Amino acid sequence: MHPLVLIPLLACVICSAYCLVTTPARYDSRSSRTHWLAKALHACAAVWAFCEVSWNIAPNAIEAERFLPLAEMAIVLIGPIAVDLALSMAPHRYTRIRRRIVWLYGLACALIMTTWTTQWFIAGLTPVAWGHSTVPGPLFPIYYCFVAGCGVFGLIACRRIMREALDLNSGLSGKGIVLAILALLIVASLTDSLLPMLGIQVPRLTTASFAVLASVSLWSMSRPQGYVFASQAMISREILRVLHEGVVFVTLEGRVLLANEEMGNFVGCTADELVGRSFQRHLPELALDQPQERVDVETQLIAHGGTSIIVATSISTVRDDRGQPMGLVVVLRDLRELKLLRGRLITSGRLAAVGQLAAGIAHEINNPIAFVRTNLAVLRDHWSAVEKALEQRDLDDSMAEILHEGEEIIDESIDGVDRAARIVRDVREFSQAGAPERELVELAPLLDRVARVAAPELGPGIQIECNYAQIPEVPASPQQLKQVFLNLLLNAVHAVDGQGTICISTSHEGDEVIVRIADDGCGIPPEMADRIFDPFFTTKPVGKGTGLGLSISHEIIRTHGGEIDVEPREGDGICFCVRLPLVYPSEEEGSHDA
Repeated sequence: MHPLVLIPLLACVICSAYCLVTTPARYDSRSSRTHWLAKALHACAAVWAFCEVSWNIAPNAIEAERFLPLAEMAIVLIGPIAVDLALSMAPHRYTRIRRRIVWLYGLACALIMTTWTTQWFIAGLTPVAWGHSTVPGPLFPIYYCFVAGCGVFGLIACRRIMREALDLNSGLSGKGIVLAILALLIVASLTDSLLPMLGIQVPRLTTASFAVLASVSLWSMSRPQGYVFASQAMISREILRVLHEGVVFVTLEGRVLLANEEMGNFVGCTADELVGRSFQRHLPELALDQPQERVDVETQLIAHGGTSIIVATSISTVRDDRGQPMGLVVVLRDLRELKLLRGRLITSGRLAAVGQLAAGIAHEINNPIAFVRTNLAVLRDHWSAVEKALEQRDLDDSMAEILHEGEEIIDESIDGVDRAARIVRDVREFSQAGAPERELVELAPLLDRVARVAAPELGPGIQIECNYAQIPEVPASPQQLKQVFLNLLLNAVHAVDGQGTICISTSHEGDEVIVRIADDGCGIPPEMADRIFDPFFTTKPVGKGTGLGLSISHEIIRTHGGEIDVEPREGDGICFCVRLPLVYPSEEEGSHDA
């Protein structure tokens, strides 16, 4: 075997490897067609190279000519496949040629039949030093112009695609492919066409040029930046895929040509199922069958099943290079979350106003309550003195009962004033702005102190169990934490109603410390679980609670950067879980900024 036979042999191996290892690019659904056409192009080159190897190692011309028809078919098919490949990479261009691609394949079939039945294009094979070589026929220039013309069109189209492509590869991959195609056309024209027509036999290098093209393509697709033919249309489709807004392209006939995944989620189907369907039924209040200026409105989107969604809709007309309308782009944004957020902001504003009002009222009420409490205390002392003075005299039973009843009235009045003072104090705490200074707090001793403060409220049938883990100190305001845990503990005491067990436990999870206060009392109905932290909400009877304890506790924990919620508990009772971070939120932000 002559050493020059290694050239087509290597070309056959490389082109075959390209067909085996390449996979479709994921940027665009059309990449699958482009992928298979590129494979078909290099498969033809591999067959051509295999035939060259076969006839170069054949013992005689008769054996060699057996491979000529297969090579001729592969050579001719390269032309229309190259054009089809270029058209698939530029879907919005060359509309007229795309409509006639079938005729191009038909012409290729006619040329193949002619080469098989006549010697007009290729007269046969002739012996050369490295084996055998083709001999041009009388009409070989027509044969050459067909294949070369398709190659030139592919080069022009590829160059334009590269010029319009998004610069993902710094231009290196795209320029490499364009140069490889240009080298292929030059080498093929010289070694396989012009020189043989002049009677000069040289080694055929066209298949070797295809091997170079395959190598450059494989290199470009292995680069980290992605697929070399990632055009703006392909990348735009990838961008649409990750958008949270629903986007759909509607033709002037009202049919969906393109939709992203989010639009499919809005409607209740996949994006592919939307393609080809009418989109008018999903937006019945808008006109989608005619060009229009940009429209931005709020409307209802009718999903599958008849459910409606309030969406913000933007409609724009897409026009071609001549300014003619091609269709409409419809962008939808779900307003349900926005409306929910807007409602929360309104509620927060109202609560802030109520808080300011409550702080002012509490401040005004606090002064009269203070002197009423003082006057009642003085009145009780005076009443006691009067009672002692009158006891030295003989009083009838009615007068003694009046004195005793007066003492009870004064005591009840003092209790009522103290209760009013506690309510005012709770309101002031709830509406108080800002946070006191914090320090590192050991939770176990603090929880013990809270339990001792709550001891007078405990009955003989209530038992407190403490289970403290080894946990780090927490940056917090100790006074505010006392208030939170006292509120939770008193809630638990009231829940068990004189008979039960209250469990206080601590644990350390990640960058948080967790305190759980659980009881086996009456629990709380599921329909009320979402409201227990709302201001002024209480399940206690009228006069037994203000509904501010859990609200204040929730706000205090939130200002500490933590969370307080209710965990499910087997059986009766309820478990409050308080999560406190080990780092101030302000410190975390400062560390990020640094």
